[in-house]
Amino acid sequence: LTLNRATARSLANVYGVTDATPTYAGVDSDTFRPYDDAELADLRARHGDGPIAIHSTDYSPIKRTDLALRAFAAAGVADATLLVTSTREDPPVLADLQAQAQSLGIADRVEFLGFLPFADLPRYYSLADVMLQTATAANSGATTMALPVKEALACETPAIRPASTDEDVEDGVSGYLADPEDAAVYGARTAELLRDRDRSRRFGQAGRRRIVELYRWERVVDIVDAAIG
Repeated sequence: LTLNRATARSLANVYGVTDATPTYAGVDSDTFRPYDDAELADLRARHGDGPIAIHSTDYSPIKRTDLALRAFAAAGVADATLLVTSTREDPPVLADLQAQAQSLGIADRVEFLGFLPFADLPRYYSLADVMLQTATAANSGATTMALPVKEALACETPAIRPASTDEDVEDGVSGYLADPEDAAVYGARTAELLRDRDRSRRFGQAGRRRIVELYRWERVVDIVDAAIG
């Protein structure tokens, strides 16, 4: 058993194991669900009524949060805000990112939220118009699996991610597959979903349908059960 297709390929390339079964990562689609406007009123009061992009990081190089900042700057949506959540603290890296935001001229539109309580994650995903996933390590199972992308989609928030996998985001259906190292293209895709909230909503609804169909924990259990049975 292995995480997904990317790790199955790695097992084949490195160890010659060709019979690994990808189990994928499950999402609790009852916890990660779209929250309505009334449930998000306090967050709207805190972060404003403008369009919102969200990015999840652990401040490690693999997450390429620097590319998320560049893409958001390239999007050029003046009334938009980028919210950056993190799973751990790293003050030196945070200081570097804050300096980068300053140099890009977006410091007043980027909020580094730090670590959020688990219960707040689906609310913030629901608040956002788009999730930005900018990790570029195509051979990393953790990167291609990208649990925050699946969680955001479950909350009806579309995502933009690299084309290293299409197991979560369907290009032009529930988000976009774009190279985050090409800030102009990635930023243009980001701008589309920040400026067109109707499209963002449609894409998000398609994303949740796919997550509920393919990545509920019950389905993961069925895959594991079939593989070991």
